[in-house]
Parts: sequence; C-alpha cells; structure tokens
Amino acid sequence: MPMGRNGAGNPAVAIIGGGLSGTLLAIQLLQRASNLDITVIEPREELGLGIAYSTRESHHLLNVRAGAISALPDRPAHFLGWLTQHSPKLAVSDSFVPRRTYGRYIRDLLDTAKSQANPSVQFEHRRAEAIAVERGGRGIEVVLRDGDIVSTDYAVVALGNSYSSCAPVEAFSASTPAGYFSSPWDPESLGNLTEDGAVVLIGAGLTAVDTILSLQAQGHRGSIHVISRHGLMPQVHGHGNSAPVNFDDVRTLPVSGSIRALLGAVRGKVARVQAQGGDWRAVVDGLRPWTNEIWQGLPVAEQRRFVRHLSAIWDVHRHRMAPEVGDVIFMLMEQGRLCVHAGRVQSLANDREAILVRVKPRHSEKAAELRVARVINCAGFVSHYSKIEHPLLKNLLAAGRISPGVLGIGFKATKEGQLLRPDGDHSEGLFTLGPCRRGPLFESVAVPEIRVQAAEIAQHLVSLAMPKEITSQRNRMQYGLGLLEESIASAASPLA
Repeated sequence: MPMGRNGAGNPAVAIIGGGLSGTLLAIQLLQRASNLDITVIEPREELGLGIAYSTRESHHLLNVRAGAISALPDRPAHFLGWLTQHSPKLAVSDSFVPRRTYGRYIRDLLDTAKSQANPSVQFEHRRAEAIAVERGGRGIEVVLRDGDIVSTDYAVVALGNSYSSCAPVEAFSASTPAGYFSSPWDPESLGNLTEDGAVVLIGAGLTAVDTILSLQAQGHRGSIHVISRHGLMPQVHGHGNSAPVNFDDVRTLPVSGSIRALLGAVRGKVARVQAQGGDWRAVVDGLRPWTNEIWQGLPVAEQRRFVRHLSAIWDVHRHRMAPEVGDVIFMLMEQGRLCVHAGRVQSLANDREAILVRVKPRHSEKAAELRVARVINCAGFVSHYSKIEHPLLKNLLAAGRISPGVLGIGFKATKEGQLLRPDGDHSEGLFTLGPCRRGPLFESVAVPEIRVQAAEIAQHLVSLAMPKEITSQRNRMQYGLGLLEESIASAASPLA
C-alpha cells in the first residue's frame, strides 16, 4: 500500500473490482477523504468500464435516458452537463447515449476526482486479481494471484456483473461444439460467421439484444433464434418521457402480504393510469424507488414465489430497450429473421459443419431441433454468487466471512453495506455494494441505486477512518513538536 506524501501511514481502503461499482466508490472516497490510501484491485487496464461500458460499438446504447443517469446522486444533471461540454450533439435529456460514451464519462469523473483530491489522499490502481482475504497485522490482507499482498484497514467487494452464467444446457454431447460460445463478450463469438449462418442465442434479455445489434452491424443476414424460459424480450421505452406515477402511498400496498395481492394492486394502478390516457411505464418507474422497501416487507416464501414466477415478467418491463433499438428488433421480427422461442435448450451436438440444437418448448413435451452455425450464451449474469467458480468468493465463503442471501442471491449485508457472517455477526472490515447486494436489496444493479450506495459507503468508511486520521495527525504534531524541542535544546547547548 502506498504511503502518504507526508511519510506517515494513512488509513487504507482496498476496493476489489474496478468496474462501475468499484469506481463510483473510489470517486466518492477521493471527493470526501482528507487522509486516505485507496487501492483499486482490478486486472483490466481501464477502470470504470466493466462489461457494460467497455463496448466499443456505437449501437450499444444506455437503457436509461441521459437526463437520469448522472453518476453523482447529489447532482442529477451532472452527466447531461458533461455531455454538453464533451459531446454537445448528444446532450439531450431524453436521448439514449452510447454506452461507450458513458464509459468515457466515468473515466473522466475518476481523473477529475484524483486531480482534485486532498494532497494526503493516495490512489493506486493495482492491475491484479484478488483471490483471498485474510486477517493481518493491519487488519485485512488481500492476497493477489501473483502472491503479493495488499494490507489495508477496510476492503470492499465490488465484483459487479463480471461473470456470465453457465449455459442452461442439461447435457452436451461428447464434447462442446466448436461453434458454441459461453459469452457474447468473447471477441471470437461473432467471428468467422458466414453472412447467412443461422444463430441461436440462449437468453432473451438485454445481453441478447446487444448481440443481435452486433450481428446486424457486421452485415449478418441469416436467421436468429432467441431461446429463453418464458420467451419474453425487453419492452421498449416510450418515445416521450412520462413523469413517474406518484407512489407515496406505497405503504397502503399489501407489501407484507402475498405476491398475488401485490400484483393485483399494481395492475389496478396501471388500469387507472391508462384509463386517464397515461402510460404503464410511468407506473413501473414510479414504483422503482420503493421496490427495495416492498421486497424487504415480503415473507421469504413470497420472495421465492416472485423469483420463480414473476421476476422474468418484471424484468422485461423494468429493464427496457431504447426506442431506436426496439425499432431494429421489430424490423427483424417482421422480416422473419428473428424468432423468439419459449423453452429451454436440452442439448447441443456436432452435426457435420453445423450444431444441432435440441429445444424443449415451454408448453410441449415434443422437442424441436434447430441446425445452426453458431450458439451463443446470452443468459446474463449469475445472481447466485456462491455458484461462481471464483477463488475470492470461494475463499470468503469457506472462511465463513460472508453469507449468501436468503434465496441464495447476493450476500447478506447491513444497511451500510458491511458484509455479514453466517451467524449474523459483522464481517470485520469487509463491505460490498452493487450487484453483490442483490437479494437483501431487490434493486442493486443499476446506476441510480449503485451511485447512492457508493456515496453512503464512502461516507461510512471515511467516518470509520476518521479516528485513525486524527491519531495520525496527532502523532505527526507530536513528532513535529519533538523536533522543535530538540532544535531549541541544540541551539542552547555550548557544544552545538
């Protein structure tokens, strides 16, 4: 850990993960701390991008309007102001900006925070992978894959959406077909594909939408089959920006009752809004600030019932496509090139120079077969972190320093983001934010929620570190007084 310019050891925070979550936390710490060492442990060269914002393709758009996606919770128009300065043509509140532009914004925000930080605040990007967290003399030791150790007072697990799920395929044939790719972010996943080669995408969410847009951009003209359990693709944002419906009366909803009653109440609200000429999207958007409170008020059995039966329906209405993206998807459907199937992939097998995909339709016992040139897993990201083969998470779980959420989703944590052990005690010095908190928090994967978490955790960490800052300052003051006394004594000595 780097030392402060003043030569004294600062309080230290290590952020494990340098995607959006970890970088927003680093920005908040840089802006708030007066005497702190910040280390971001991230193997990627660039911070702040993660998977979502590392795309270089201009057709990959944000699914939130530019006027609503500032990275700073106390400055809601900040991103719009940044666009006005750096990309004036995009500076329209209702526009859906390329994600690569938002990535530039986050990097610029980090650079600005570093340049304006207190001189006693140190920042380091450690290009490495954390594989374990252990107790150490300073408090916490983060073990890196190369064998090095980062000693710190506090560590924040900010892994984000870094790991794609495994393909939901029950059984492969003797070997995985050469044309199967476990992630659309593999740079080879769309390579060497003939213009008319048929493609199967496993999963129908926004990841699949991105892949369809990439296929379209590279001139692909073959058929695209999208297969998911429910066969639902994301809804589309309205062309206007309807104000969210006021849900201040949310406590009158049956939040502690059944999912059925809650669904009925929301449907009733939608019916009333639409009867007055309004848009169902305004109801969903108005409900969003309250979803965590509603979620936490539901019994575990009802939470489980929602995940099993309604989460897919909620997701396609909550995580919507930009209108211009929806236009492309609808065009491909009308042309017959894009087909969406409700069902699951049972098996993949080599079939000469193609892949034979066996699909079980959702409401049929008779399997169907597709012969395609490429199969790409677009099933999204794992919410059950305990299922991920990642050494850091396996180490933390095995050591009993973290505990999966009640439904196995995310990790248990306090309202300040401090991780909890299986026995419910605080995991000393360990915190988390973003997707890792999904489970206890239903909404925890998008910028509007993550930016608030980053600010809250940063403030909490700075307050925790404050006694150490004060102690360090007192030590430096006493040391300075000691030197002064020695100088006076030396000047008074006849032997000087």
